[in-house]
Amino acid sequence: MPKSANQQPTTTQSLGSLLKSARDIMRKDKGLNGDLGRLPLLTWIMFLKFLDDLEIQREQEAKLSGKKFKPAVEKPYRWRDWAAQADGITGDELLSFINSEETTRPDGKRGAGLFRYLRTLADTSGDDRRDVISTVFKVVDNRMKIGYLLRDVVNKIAGIHFKRGIQPAHHRPPAQRGVRALHRYSLQPALLRPQKPQRQSRHHPPPARRTRGEYP
Repeated sequence: MPKSANQQPTTTQSLGSLLKSARDIMRKDKGLNGDLGRLPLLTWIMFLKFLDDLEIQREQEAKLSGKKFKPAVEKPYRWRDWAAQADGITGDELLSFINSEETTRPDGKRGAGLFRYLRTLADTSGDDRRDVISTVFKVVDNRMKIGYLLRDVVNKIAGIHFKRGIQPAHHRPPAQRGVRALHRYSLQPALLRPQKPQRQSRHHPPPARRTRGEYP
């Protein structure tokens, strides 16, 4: 059974502490400019962690029901393949794996980089999970410049555990329900891009004229 299936769910308090630590690490990287740079990066990293935990749960459910399970993300691009181990790939090797069109993958073979792979996923079985993932990653990129700091951020997010085995929805802790909400919002690509403040029009319509009967 995957290691993450045996972890205690993350509490609200520990979730806040982990996210604060991750943001403190990101502040050290010159590639990120304020929260407009940090928030999208934190979102896509959490998206991949949550997705992998969800895939593990669905795989367990399929085995219990005797059904075949087809993962949305294949090896070696799953979170558990490159991010789950604290001593996994780091530095320039990690940046190359995430950013490059073609690179040496964590399994030692040459192939597409992580983002290129995720952006080219396509649904072929009536399950739109792959289309959703592809849509999300077509509008995000990795702006961190220091691969060792990125590994530190990944390790912090790896400490978030959304479940323990297979839990009924009403037994899920607040942290898990909160990240499920983040997952739903992250499926909306517009929310992953920095938003420009809307300019208010200088021209306002004249107030409606009241009739005599409308005055108090």
